[in-house]
Amino acid sequence: MYSQDSFFTLSLPGQVGLILVTLVLSAALAGLVFLLSRRRRLIWRLAVALGLTYLFVWLSPQAYYGYYLMIFDGLPLQTVIKAPPA
Repeated sequence: MYSQDSFFTLSLPGQVGLILVTLVLSAALAGLVFLLSRRRRLIWRLAVALGLTYLFVWLSPQAYYGYYLMIFDGLPLQTVIKAPPA
């Protein structure tokens, strides 16, 4: 089912590194949501959480590609994000 997923083509250290990248990105997102929404009304907290999650989904592929640049030789330096998702 996931045979085409690049995660399963990585070595064990590569998989652990990718998990660490995910944890760091997730912690950064959670921290940013907390900082921007503390002591605010519920609607503001919801808007901040949804907005930052949208940005995370849109921009995180570039962070993952940056990790792949570090572990794979010969990858071209490029931007992998496109227009914002609908």
